[in-house]
Amino acid sequence: MTFRRSVFEHIRFDELLERYAISEDTDVSYRVARQGVLLRALNARIYHMKAESGRLSRFSVAVLSAFNILVLHRFHNAHFDEFKKHLRPFFFKRMMQLTLKDLLSGRWSFPSTKGILFVLLNYDKLLSKSTEELKIWYPQFQQRLIDSSINLFSRI
Repeated sequence: MTFRRSVFEHIRFDELLERYAISEDTDVSYRVARQGVLLRALNARIYHMKAESGRLSRFSVAVLSAFNILVLHRFHNAHFDEFKKHLRPFFFKRMMQLTLKDLLSGRWSFPSTKGILFVLLNYDKLLSKSTEELKIWYPQFQQRLIDSSINLFSRI
């Protein structure tokens, strides 16, 4: 991503994602697009270096991917109530996609599928929190998820 410096005088990456910022680029692009036109260089070449040792578990990535999107929409989407109506079908579709990906990759413990299942079972609890509660709770949740390999179903 490349933006003019003046854009970031008004729009910043959301600090709620300081722990692991999956979807931060989508959020910033959404908010920048409300200020003007976004152009994409479809022929641009990039190199994205992967370091498997520094990666989170697939379960954690699936949970953070979905929850980050929810939290960012909660704070920055002017039409959030309309957005909420489409969550259950979206997450069921996402779970089917990740189940297929787990199967094709030979991940028989289905970590990504379990992550989205966790989201499906808990996103109402996340969205029931006020924005002030989310500002406190969500960074703590992210940190616990990143630091812990234990079952989080009882901790949300």
